[in-house]
Amino acid sequence: MDDFPYPLTVDWRSENTKSVKNKLQIYFQSRRKSQGGDCIVQCDDKSNSATVLFKSSTSRDGVLSKAEHIITVESEEIKLQVYKPRTGQKTEQAREYQKPTAEKFLEDSRKCGKFKKTNLRACALERSTCVRVEDLPAEANNNEILLELYFEKWGGPVEEVITIPSEQAAIITFKEEEAKERVLKQEKNISNVPVKIYPYFKSLNTVLYSGKRPHLKLPEPITVSVHPAIREFILKKDQISFIRDEMSSHFCQINMDKPDVLLSPDPALLKQKGVSRRHIDGWSENAIDAFKKILSNYTTSEWPVSHALWCNLESDIKKVVKDQVFTDMDASKEVLTLAGKTHEITELKPIMEKILETAKHQIEREKNSVTEYVEISPAMYSLLEQDGLKNASGVSPDLHIDYNKKMNRLIFSGLRTETLAFKTWVLEKKINMKQKYLQIDHSVLEFLRSVDCDEMSRDLFISHGITAVYTIENGDVVVIGSTERALSDAEKRVNTVLTTKDLTVEDQDVLQMPEWLDTKKQLQELFSTNIFINVSKQRDKVIVTGFREQVMEASENLGCFLEKHTRITETVNVKSHAAVEFIKDKKSQDWQHFMKSDKMKVNFDFKRPRIKLSGERIFVQPALTFFKRLAEGLYTDTLTLKKAGAKKYFMEQGKMMLSILLKEKRFVVVLQEDYMLDEEEDEFTEDSFEDVGQVSCEVQMPGGVTVTVNKADICKINVDAVVNAANEDLNHIGGLAFALLQAAGPCLQQYSDQYTKVNGRLKPGDAIITDAGRLPCKYVVHAVGPRFSDSDRRTTVQRLRRAVRESLKKASSKNCSSIAIPVISSGIFGCPLDLCTESIAKEVCEFIEDQNHRGSRSTLTKIHLVDNNDTTVNAMTQAVGKEFAVYNPKMTFSHQTKPHRLSEYEQGYYGNRRGNYSQINQEFETFKGHHKRDSGGRANKSEDLSVLVTKTTQRGLKIFLKKGNIQDVTADIIVNTISEDLDLSKGAVSNALLQTAGHQLQSEITRAARSDNVNYGDMVVTDGYKLKCQNVFHVVCPLWKQGSEDEVRITMVLCNLNRIAINCVNG
Repeated sequence: MDDFPYPLTVDWRSENTKSVKNKLQIYFQSRRKSQGGDCIVQCDDKSNSATVLFKSSTSRDGVLSKAEHIITVESEEIKLQVYKPRTGQKTEQAREYQKPTAEKFLEDSRKCGKFKKTNLRACALERSTCVRVEDLPAEANNNEILLELYFEKWGGPVEEVITIPSEQAAIITFKEEEAKERVLKQEKNISNVPVKIYPYFKSLNTVLYSGKRPHLKLPEPITVSVHPAIREFILKKDQISFIRDEMSSHFCQINMDKPDVLLSPDPALLKQKGVSRRHIDGWSENAIDAFKKILSNYTTSEWPVSHALWCNLESDIKKVVKDQVFTDMDASKEVLTLAGKTHEITELKPIMEKILETAKHQIEREKNSVTEYVEISPAMYSLLEQDGLKNASGVSPDLHIDYNKKMNRLIFSGLRTETLAFKTWVLEKKINMKQKYLQIDHSVLEFLRSVDCDEMSRDLFISHGITAVYTIENGDVVVIGSTERALSDAEKRVNTVLTTKDLTVEDQDVLQMPEWLDTKKQLQELFSTNIFINVSKQRDKVIVTGFREQVMEASENLGCFLEKHTRITETVNVKSHAAVEFIKDKKSQDWQHFMKSDKMKVNFDFKRPRIKLSGERIFVQPALTFFKRLAEGLYTDTLTLKKAGAKKYFMEQGKMMLSILLKEKRFVVVLQEDYMLDEEEDEFTEDSFEDVGQVSCEVQMPGGVTVTVNKADICKINVDAVVNAANEDLNHIGGLAFALLQAAGPCLQQYSDQYTKVNGRLKPGDAIITDAGRLPCKYVVHAVGPRFSDSDRRTTVQRLRRAVRESLKKASSKNCSSIAIPVISSGIFGCPLDLCTESIAKEVCEFIEDQNHRGSRSTLTKIHLVDNNDTTVNAMTQAVGKEFAVYNPKMTFSHQTKPHRLSEYEQGYYGNRRGNYSQINQEFETFKGHHKRDSGGRANKSEDLSVLVTKTTQRGLKIFLKKGNIQDVTADIIVNTISEDLDLSKGAVSNALLQTAGHQLQSEITRAARSDNVNYGDMVVTDGYKLKCQNVFHVVCPLWKQGSEDEVRITMVLCNLNRIAINCVNG
């Protein structure tokens, strides 16, 4: 073991440990494989490690100097980790690394985590057998044989000689380290020239000078010539800093202050690692090559340019080149030079050539150019533009064309041959143009006169591909075109696109309002030249003319303004003069807010019981609605005294009594004067509030819907909705449609136009709903009936019934409770009257039955079939009687259409009078005959009331005592007790009947009792409305006062009615 004193530890990662150990001895003894030598291997069978003991330190150091050790075992490469043992002996190393610090660094680096993480490894510098020889003489500079013989003589066996002629140096590799050491200790001369020898390490490719580095001197500066324009570009475009950065990598400093560029060596050159004389001597050539390479990125371009040409093109050229290049114009040599980057100059060359060529050509044309002109109108010029004016001039692009509108001249300049050809083309086109006078509406003519012909021609024709224009000649519109088809298309375009709309002016003062003028101005500015707004000479119409869509929109705005701000006078008829006084004095705080604006006035008329409202419609309409609603909610009564002196007494003593009564301010008392009765033409009638005309037939349907046939003016009927027999275009120009338009005002047509503008025409059977304008109803349903065709009666009936059903649906969708339907399609549409009435009646009946069957009740409770012609009313009455026969339609006469109190002959049985009972029974028998229903009617339906007691009189009259709600009873007559003021909301029974029957029950009883005073014992007869009865007998009874007052005698007249339901009368 003492013969192998230099140990190394070897580790590996492999499961095949036995095979690895066999390979270690062979691997580390091979100098070629491991840079090792003689050794022995000691293996540890329990771990993947071994100790290799070398005979010489040189072998061990050779192994450590190798970067990595890899052996192959059974086709597997195994990497070996080699290091000196931690407790081993000191190993001899190179002289530079024999210090303990170096050895400690090597040991610590193997343990360092950062070294392992970055896969770094430190090892001792190998023992070198190489030297570097410098300053070789010329004869030895590239003579390997000479150098090999020389160093074998003075050192020892030489393994390899590598000459470096460019550096006058050579690397000598000895076979033994001792030969290297002998050479380093001596100073040598080759061919009598002293040479310098330094240790050389191949692994570092470095010479260790050990403080004997040779002294080097910087080379001399050099100058390079540069084109003046390039030099100016580099200096002015801030390129010098880039060049300096590039040259600094070649250890060169640059100075361009003078025409010749000065290149100087950078002192940092001498401080570079491994710098030699070769680097110093080659610096000049390298610097020049680098600088020329940089200059190759810049170039110049020169063009011959005269001073005059430069003056014309200077601004254009500078716009093209911008700041990309440097421009230099040498006026003395007449040469234009551009300098800049090569690619930019290359891109600018064709552009510059084109500019210069064009300029030269233009100067040449200016010398030989002539100017011609042709007189044509602006319209003709516009037409020529569309008919190839640009193409005609395109034969010679340099031909200059201009049009002078003031002089009506087409001016063109160019060479004589060019102008002659162009002039010929223009004259030929002018001669071949065609024209046509248009016969159009006067308003459209005025519109076309008011706008610029050229601009309007572009908008009307040219923009839509029609090669035509129009002009005004002697007040007429003349269309000019290149072909007959163009004229025809232009005429069709005018008739299709342009239109006029007349708006009726009811109040000419509206046209003087500042708001009207502002609205007109805003619309004119909004639509520019697309519309023309004018007022007729009589100032009774506003005429809007122009493009159809803009005309419709402007007309709608103007029409709405006229509608809102027209001054109107509306009258609210009230029930009595006392109502006028009450509204004026007691309700002033409710209506005074309408008077805050001076746009409306309220006048209370005491001669006639009415209130007049005057002012702009926008303010009058809401006030009218308010006063009507207020008037309808008032209750009035009249006390007539036919005793002498009563009036005088009331005037003298009544004030004292009234002062006490009027403290609550809930009513007024007015003494009627004689002058209040003089004006009979405005006398208040019972039908002022709910005029449905003369009822000729009435049907009470299950579910509470009432169907009636009425002779009335549908324009005045007071319902929620009326049906208009409209055409497909909703143009209300005749028949019922025109009558409704006259009553509703122009807004009705505007609503219809607005719908068709968005949705187009309607089809037979369709229906739409709009607001009603000034009609008393809320809505108008426009139903399009079919045009009669005898060959296709089935389709006619289907479409007519569909129109009726759609009308009912539209009204129901707006929550309407009543609707008036005319006999649709019976007029100009030619449908036979009997077919119309039968179809309408059948569809109304099925609509109601469908609603009841589905359980989804419609909002409609009253359906009026209306006409003002007796023949039509009779036909509709017969149709309803036929289709509604199962529901016992009630045929009535004119005196039966209104609710009534019992007449004088009926008054014989109450009060202290004696009654003619036979006459009473006779009249009630007649009454019963009109209203009696058959077994299929409502009266015979079963009731869900429990019978407590049943009695039969001697005459066979059955009396039932039942438990239940009287409003649910099915009977011919229901008897109700009512207070003297006829207010049905007082009392549980009366209120229950009112809630079920509807507000019409209260209105009817109020009207029926208005003609005379009501006393205890009186009876008022009304319809049953939504109650399950024919009529209701309302008996006026006093309050029960424990028998302290006189007994009130109530006589009940029982006639031969099927059933009668009686509530407890008088307690």
